[in-house]
Order: sequence, then structure tokens, then C-alpha cells
Amino acid sequence: MLELEEDPLPDHGNRYGWGVATPVVLTGAAMVASTRTAVRLPGRHGGLRLQGSDVTTFAITLLALAMFLHVHFFWTGTERFHFSRQLLRILAMVTGLVAFGTIIVHQIPIL
Repeated sequence: MLELEEDPLPDHGNRYGWGVATPVVLTGAAMVASTRTAVRLPGRHGGLRLQGSDVTTFAITLLALAMFLHVHFFWTGTERFHFSRQLLRILAMVTGLVAFGTIIVHQIPIL
């Protein structure tokens, strides 16, 4: 589904579902998370509790994911955005991975 070598099919489900609706939901979640001082993510063994700068970093991760999905799915089918699409996808991936990696490093207990 997320093959970077080839563009997704430019149908309405991909373009408006994955390219508009999902990024809007993720951006809304990022906005809500950025207004909080702590966020609990569900999961096994009680989930994960983020506090302080990790909450802001989590919001940045969500925004990077939203940007990647929007650029990947909504900007397909137009050749004039080809270079911009490739550049923004890489920028969104790097930003998201660095932000997510920062959260992981902060959550590792010091031995």
C-alpha cells in the first residue's frame, strides 16, 4: 500500500480517504495532544505515559505522518508536483522518524 517507487491509484478512496480525511484526524489529534501536559497511549501492560517535551514530540510525529499521507495520496496523478512530492515525502519521513526515535530514547529506562 505504501510503495514509494510507484504512486498509489488516484481513485477517490485513496485520494480523499487516505489523503484528506486521515491527515485531518491526525492533525486534530496532534492539536489536542499539544495542549495537554501528559498523554497516555493505550497498550499492553498499562500503555505508555508521555509527559513534558515528549507530548510535543508526539504531536510532531502525528503531524509528520499526516503530511506524509497527504502528500503521498492526495498529490498523486499530477506530474507538476512530482519533485515536490518526493522531497516532502522524504522530509516527512525523516521528521517523523527522528521525533518518534526521540520519544523511544526518552522512554528507555536507564540501567
